[in-house]
Amino acid sequence: MRSKRTRCANSFPIAFPVKLAICLLSCVVIFHAPPADAQTAGDSWIDHTKSFVDERVEALPYEVSGNYRVDYLGRWNGSDEDDQQLFQYLKVRVDDIVPDKVSLRFSGRLSAELNGNDDGDDFFADIYDTFDHSLNGRIYYLYLDVKDPIFKDSKLRIGRQYSYEPQSLLFSGAKYEQEINKTRFYVQGGWRGTNYTSEDVDDQIGGVGVDYHVLPYTHVGYDYLRVEDEDLDDDYHSFDVSQRFGSLKAYARFSVLNGDADELNLYGTYYHVPLDLSLTARYYALFTQRDKNTNEFAPLIDVDAFDLDDDDTLAVYFPFHLINVTAYKSHGDWLGVYVGFETRWMDDSDEENDLNREYDRYFVTLETWNVAWTGVTLSATFEFWDADSSEDSLSIGIDAEKDITDRLNAALGFYFSQYRLRTAFGSTSFSEDIETPELYGRLKYKLREDIALMARYQVEDESDFGTTHELYLSCAIDF
Repeated sequence: MRSKRTRCANSFPIAFPVKLAICLLSCVVIFHAPPADAQTAGDSWIDHTKSFVDERVEALPYEVSGNYRVDYLGRWNGSDEDDQQLFQYLKVRVDDIVPDKVSLRFSGRLSAELNGNDDGDDFFADIYDTFDHSLNGRIYYLYLDVKDPIFKDSKLRIGRQYSYEPQSLLFSGAKYEQEINKTRFYVQGGWRGTNYTSEDVDDQIGGVGVDYHVLPYTHVGYDYLRVEDEDLDDDYHSFDVSQRFGSLKAYARFSVLNGDADELNLYGTYYHVPLDLSLTARYYALFTQRDKNTNEFAPLIDVDAFDLDDDDTLAVYFPFHLINVTAYKSHGDWLGVYVGFETRWMDDSDEENDLNREYDRYFVTLETWNVAWTGVTLSATFEFWDADSSEDSLSIGIDAEKDITDRLNAALGFYFSQYRLRTAFGSTSFSEDIETPELYGRLKYKLREDIALMARYQVEDESDFGTTHELYLSCAIDF
């Protein structure tokens, strides 16, 4: 969320057209200007570079593949606030380092501020900033997979990795999985990882789990996780069962945290073929209060500095219930309708706070194909949040998308949002109704089968922040 600033006097920065022209000219030069020694008139600089890389990759004794993407994000505001960032993403898969035995996976990001370091207090401050440096790098994962390290039908993963059993975890360590007939079990452990704060080897996680297929369509499982974070320790037990009855799939999970009943999650999907109708339903309940827990179980940040009366209510996730129901129905090959309803309520309404609310939410999306114009997909969305304290919000939008050629795709859209922006941290309080119209245009171009380009321009006007322009350019290369 952008920090509050004074109303913008101008609607468009003078330097913006110049910067936009430079960016577009750079794209033309990079992708279409042939090198001096090009033998073929159609050859471009990127073709030669890609061929150079492919030749050396193919010469390696093992199989290498992946994806490289570079993104440019420029944002300008009428009050001469601007922010320009360059992001580079790299994913690498190296198979058969040891034939049919060892493989490697890597994913990372390098970001750069093109107009100076971030101090965390600028107009466009966000979680992807480089903070007090001009460069910022992150390793999302880097691990080795070893096939059948000890026994058949097993796998050992070593390194920085994500695990989703039983919670979403990032850690540096090892995970061993073994399948025996209808049973699968795992053991994992290491020190906790994070992409946003410093890491400490004393913060550790460890866990075990087992899955068993009772019947072909019946599955039961148990997971245990222990997390140690400085002076906080959490013990988590999870029990789950899934069942399929033809087109109906049902899932249930119950968990215990530190000896107390914690969560109940019920989820079901149904697809009726004759009507081409899809239904989903979910019920979720949090039974225990989440406050002084590790980051894996306390979703709210530590805000003790803003808690003036020292009652810890701002950072507490109080018990609540949530129901979500959605339906999708298509009508031939020209219309699709998606509707949904969600409601959330607290066990005790008096415990409601800014970060833990009661509300009713309604949403609907209509999508048509080849109705207004041949080859054009039109979609319209509506969403309404009925919240307490007269803080209702709504958003409406319309999008149009069309394949201009086999390589070129274009989209245009308009959205309008109305909501209340309110905060009360420490001695600072702010409350104002915000109306935000937003217009965007987007182009996708497939330069080659393994090279995709995208350009998106967006203009947004906020009643308090003024007009903001955003330019996003992207190039993705598969290898």
